[in-house]
Amino acid sequence: MVALAVQVTAHVLADKHVWAIKFYSGMCSACRAFKPEWDAAHELVQGLHWAAVDIDKKANVELAQRYGVLDEGIPNVKLINAADVPLPVVTADVVKAAAVASALREKLASANAVQDDAGFYVGRAKAEL
Repeated sequence: MVALAVQVTAHVLADKHVWAIKFYSGMCSACRAFKPEWDAAHELVQGLHWAAVDIDKKANVELAQRYGVLDEGIPNVKLINAADVPLPVVTADVVKAAAVASALREKLASANAVQDDAGFYVGRAKAEL
């Protein structure tokens, strides 16, 4: 998993693959409780790139604001590059890994994302970061 920082967003935008990005704060008890579920979800959904954005870092606050994360709450998971807008997966809730995996698969299907020859999901449209 990539610890996403502002300088990495250009990499995500340039990538044709779909990314699952978790927004969190180390000061947030719900975020800390969600971490093992997030980590376990990686094993349940193959074909995604995974990243995390620590909103405690000043450089990441603008990205969180742009996606509405600060209004929606944390932990927050968005699916990037599956559609022309970031798709919400988890918003301000601690859910089990199986529920995260189910929500990810549902969003991938609704966006008509397909797996390429390498087994990674490719969206039909690209989101703007």
